[in-house]
Amino acid sequence: MDVKSNTAFVFDAPIDALSHATLCKMKKQDYTQDHRISLGCLGEAALMQYLEDRPDIRNVVLCLDNDQWGRAASVKFIGILKDKGYTVWEEFSKKKDYNVDLVTMIEKQMKMVM
Repeated sequence: MDVKSNTAFVFDAPIDALSHATLCKMKKQDYTQDHRISLGCLGEAALMQYLEDRPDIRNVVLCLDNDQWGRAASVKFIGILKDKGYTVWEEFSKKKDYNVDLVTMIEKQMKMVM
């Protein structure tokens, strides 16, 4: 699949990246056109390598967990990425993370059907 976007969404865990894509699909958004990367925690090595391998990416959306560790890592990444010339912003989930947001949305839909 050829990703056309110059934007990468960055998550702590694979389940959050998949949940974010599912939420986009449920909202009828084309989730296939953006890059999604999971850090497998909050280290920066995977992100830096991914961006180095894809010079077309110019925008980074930090979608880390909505907790003290995710917010602290987000501040760190903003500094690093802006110094490298990227446009960076944060998009925190409504709850703790995007998987919890997805589960909450599905539970609400199920209650409406019952």
